[in-house]
Amino acid sequence: QDLRQPTAFVIGNEGAGLRKQTIAAASKAITIPMAESSVESLNAGAAAAVCLFERMRQAS
Repeated sequence: QDLRQPTAFVIGNEGAGLRKQTIAAASKAITIPMAESSVESLNAGAAAAVCLFERMRQAS
């Protein structure tokens, strides 16, 4: 995903993610690929950090 444009990240909770209405209101939805492991999800803080890191990486 190209994140160099103005971007707002909306992070869902670890269990249920975002409500369908929230996703439907967005112009784009992205996911973080997960390696196969016993972990089903990232916590919200870790997910936000991954998104912000990628945004900054693309901007540099």
